[in-house]
Amino acid sequence: MRHKRVIFFLAVSLAVNTSFGQAAEELKKYKEKYAGEAVIYLNRIGALDIAIGKTGELEIIRRSVEDRMYLNNSGKDYSDDDVKYSTALHLNDISAYSLVPVEDRYKKIKVKNFTTRDVMSGSVFFDDNKSIGFFYPSVGEGAKTHLEYEIGIKEPRFLTSFYFGSFIHIDNTQYSMEVDNDVEMDFAYFNSTAEELNFTKEVGKNRTSYSWSSTENKKYKVEAESPPVQAFLPHVVPKIKSYKFKGRETKILEDLKDLHRWYAGLLGKVNTKESMDIKALVDSITKGAESEYEKVKQIYYWVQDNIKYIAFEANMDGFIPKPAAEVCKNKYGDCKGMSSLTNEMLKMAGIKSYFTWIGSRDIPYRYKDLVSPIVDNHMIVTYIDGDNYYFLDATGSVVALELTTGFIQGKEALIHIDSTHYIVREVPIANKSTNLEIDTSRLKITADGMIKGTTVYQAWGLNASELRSAVSQKSVKERKKFVEKFYTKGNNKCNIESVKFNNVRNRDLPIDLAIEFTIEDYVTVSDDELFINLHLSKSSVKDKIDKERENAIVIDHKYTSTMNVFLEIPAGYEISYVPESTSASTDFNGYYIRYEKVSPTLLRMEEQVYEDYLELSPDKFSAWNDVRKSRVNSYSEVVILKKIN
Repeated sequence: MRHKRVIFFLAVSLAVNTSFGQAAEELKKYKEKYAGEAVIYLNRIGALDIAIGKTGELEIIRRSVEDRMYLNNSGKDYSDDDVKYSTALHLNDISAYSLVPVEDRYKKIKVKNFTTRDVMSGSVFFDDNKSIGFFYPSVGEGAKTHLEYEIGIKEPRFLTSFYFGSFIHIDNTQYSMEVDNDVEMDFAYFNSTAEELNFTKEVGKNRTSYSWSSTENKKYKVEAESPPVQAFLPHVVPKIKSYKFKGRETKILEDLKDLHRWYAGLLGKVNTKESMDIKALVDSITKGAESEYEKVKQIYYWVQDNIKYIAFEANMDGFIPKPAAEVCKNKYGDCKGMSSLTNEMLKMAGIKSYFTWIGSRDIPYRYKDLVSPIVDNHMIVTYIDGDNYYFLDATGSVVALELTTGFIQGKEALIHIDSTHYIVREVPIANKSTNLEIDTSRLKITADGMIKGTTVYQAWGLNASELRSAVSQKSVKERKKFVEKFYTKGNNKCNIESVKFNNVRNRDLPIDLAIEFTIEDYVTVSDDELFINLHLSKSSVKDKIDKERENAIVIDHKYTSTMNVFLEIPAGYEISYVPESTSASTDFNGYYIRYEKVSPTLLRMEEQVYEDYLELSPDKFSAWNDVRKSRVNSYSEVVILKKIN
């Protein structure tokens, strides 16, 4: 069988055009086709081979080939490259070289130096992901580069996606598979279809061939606040449903039952032995609690407060929880370890809870579209109280029990009931009135025209969680600097004189921030009139959405923001002019601004803004911009006070 697989991969390599002649003509051709581009992919080719070994284990090899062409000298910025791998996705072989134009032909220069390093994501303290990096030699205008590598896949559930789009133009994309006939495959398509990718299937005597191809060379945009690339790049996800060996069928990922069965098996014998230390801790934490709900809250908050989140993703440790006793002793753990401890502590308190697998919002898949471990990248605990489901994510160290962390809102949770039973439940999305903030300022105009003011800022829901997360570990001095950076008023001559936070640690109450400040040169004096703009936080207005933007816009959570400004009318002045109230709204965003003469000596401006979406699709951009424009125009309006004769 091995010689057939070599022939298959050799065919993949030969399919790539690495012509050594006519360099000038080739450069001219692609410069005309991709005018203004610095670099393109000539080819991106992937091949997957799945065979049943002599002992009945699946042998899986993935081979990748990439060819680039550099259309001008700024393409040198793309001369570095790397290949990522791990224990589960083992790098078997790699080769790379440059083709440098010399007198209308190409000279081949091999890459000789490869550097291996550990790859650490921002949220992972330790994993076994590695990267082998290198530089293509002598890259300049007209040069081409070639990369070829082979990955051995040890876990059959870890077949990787293949993408038919990139942030660089791709002239030719091909994906193919050779699979033993006794292996049953399935394919999920995202942002494309089998027909659009020219899918073909050929069944031979012993093996089946699958292929896809695309010459659609769209260059996708890199845009801030975009959904994950899986949400818009065309790609196919292969999946092994089952295979037969000597008449016996082994199921891999035929349906969600298979995925849950595998997950349940990974839980193994976690926490089979009771820890007396944890039991004593639970009794101490829950002492005096009058209800099961209160016990859940106290245990959950204890884990949030006392266990530091540190992610470990070495080999299968990315899927298997650490024992609760180990996590409790070490005072740190990843999401699975923190879930393990939370689940065990609740059990010792006589409360049933359930391990739960879930994907963050960085992963757009749902189980009805794809059954695979790539749907999930996170573990939490679910507590069920009648019809109420509480999703306990201890990695969100400042999130209240009644809330869920923002990055799992709207996601499907796979709740593990026992080895054969599970529930799929969607995590609720906090509405805009739950995530509320109210900013109330009171202003006085001094005799020399300075503004002296106080602000009380309060936040609820995920707005409160964000602020708590930002300041909970800061000193008093650091908190003042934080406020000076993000909560200044009026202009750059705002001086924050004092700062006081309340309820920073109490998740069940709104967080409060009290500020005293002054603003110089904010009031305009003209003869017998004073002009003042009561919009003290114009920076809160988001940028206009570019009409050329292609991708949706993603925000952390829905919210409502209310600002009240009370202006004390100085002695000897009266209100001469108050702007008209304005408003604009859609189903997904809106605002209003209202002015009220509370008394002859007190004027109030109230502004409320809301964003009622998590993802704003491009067809809504124009309407969103219209609301923004109306709001911005209102910000030029000023209040006029006139001296009383």
